[in-house]
Amino acid sequence: PTQLISEYAFYVAESLSAMGWDSSSGGEGEENNTHKKITIIGHSMGAAVSLIYAAAFPEHIERIVLLEGAGPIARNALDVSNHIRQSITRRRRSNR
Repeated sequence: PTQLISEYAFYVAESLSAMGWDSSSGGEGEENNTHKKITIIGHSMGAAVSLIYAAAFPEHIERIVLLEGAGPIARNALDVSNHIRQSITRRRRSNR
């Protein structure tokens, strides 16, 4: 289910972009985002989605609240966050 969780993390990125809560560039330059950071709250599977999104885009997150959840990560956390970030960024670019 890491692939399913990363799919939901993509939808979080798309939702934040649609609401104007990120830089909407979809590119690697998102680190320069000047928008206010967010608090993300996740329950159960949403906690896993929140963890994956926060790991992939830490510059967007001020706080994270996790309720009754566990992470799906089965490999090195840095590898997973980089992989998810690149995957979401590529997909967002291709959807424009």
